[in-house]
Amino acid sequence: MMPSISVIICCADVGDTIESACQSVSWADELLIVDSGSRDQTSVVARRYAHHYIEEPWRGHTGQKRFASELAQHDWIFFLDGDEECSPQLAQQWQQLTDQELDQLDLFLVP
Repeated sequence: MMPSISVIICCADVGDTIESACQSVSWADELLIVDSGSRDQTSVVARRYAHHYIEEPWRGHTGQKRFASELAQHDWIFFLDGDEECSPQLAQQWQQLTDQELDQLDLFLVP
């Protein structure tokens, strides 16, 4: 059984790319989007996909991710930018991992 994962997208003004980003992680157990003040269509699109959509003033890269990670429901968190997509190969690799395999790991780095 696949371990539960929260995907977090911290973004602003990514209306042209947020839909593709969200669709690429449709397999995730939770999608949390933290928007730091978009003035385009980001919020309209993001709300269709996100389990939780939050508007939060920008805290800097580390601060925003720390804030968002405290809201995540699952132990494993995958950070994705609003202009990125998770490849089908990465999604498949994640879904094949077992809890026992993950117990031996602390972090994944994805190029």
